[in-house]
Amino acid sequence: MNDPQHDLPHRTAFRWSLGGWFGSQFGITLWMVLLSVFVWARDPQTGAIAIAGAALLNFWGVLLWRQRRQRSMYVALQSFLVLATLVTAAIVFSLNRNSNLPGDLFLPYWVIAVPVGLMVLFFYLEQSTQG
Repeated sequence: MNDPQHDLPHRTAFRWSLGGWFGSQFGITLWMVLLSVFVWARDPQTGAIAIAGAALLNFWGVLLWRQRRQRSMYVALQSFLVLATLVTAAIVFSLNRNSNLPGDLFLPYWVIAVPVGLMVLFFYLEQSTQG
């Protein structure tokens, strides 16, 4: 049976874009690489967590990009941000537990909520296009 509703294109706020996808991925992982370089000498554990987290997120981002024909951009973005939240939490907790770092090097715990906030924002953007 042909269902005309099924054949209509799905309305969405998000479209796959090479520059948009990899630009966002680069932006969300760049601070992790820079932090790793900055803290490695005094806190190799946090440096390793940060660089491994950036590598994991970039690997996950490439995998999601390669699955773009089977997965909507919205779903891929949300799953990327779930992993980004977990990686960010690991970095923040590792950095803040170490007392060998200079002076006021401390990441506020609310930084963990940034990817979650983006997820909520993107949810509402997606819902607004559903009519």
